[in-house]
Amino acid sequence: MIQFKVSAPGKVILFGEHAVVYGKTAVAASIDLRTVLNFTELPEAEQVVKICFSKVNLFITIPLQQIQNFFFINKNVEFIENYEIFYNKIKEFVCIVSYANVQQKLSLEAFFYTLIYIAQKEEMEIKPFQIQLNTELAINSGLGSSASFAVSLAACFVHWSHLQKKYLQSI
Repeated sequence: MIQFKVSAPGKVILFGEHAVVYGKTAVAASIDLRTVLNFTELPEAEQVVKICFSKVNLFITIPLQQIQNFFFINKNVEFIENYEIFYNKIKEFVCIVSYANVQQKLSLEAFFYTLIYIAQKEEMEIKPFQIQLNTELAINSGLGSSASFAVSLAACFVHWSHLQKKYLQSI
């Protein structure tokens, strides 16, 4: 069973926060506050995806079959190439699994966008798993909590894909 941890720091922009929007230089630094993601593959018998994002009070268990039926039933990857169609499909799925507030909605959208995109591009098998994500960063404080969250998710799924491929090469 695969199990690992990834983390990403927050950041502070000292000068030029809005200048970067126009391609100009900024002065930034990472800070000693992190987002930590613990990933655990679950036994095949469980057939669920468990998401625990404590900072936004999101604790949800989704049947793996529901994810596979919604995104992979036709094995059609064309929707992933059109980002607008792909994002609309993600939003539709998030509405089905439900959420309590905007922070949970956006967290789930980022989670599924990253998971499905990387699974398609890396030809990764989505198996039962659990993700626990905690952050020391205050949300909406300008310390890079969104970037830290996104980097942790992307690093997690890319690493999981690489571990699956190494496992397949060893058998």
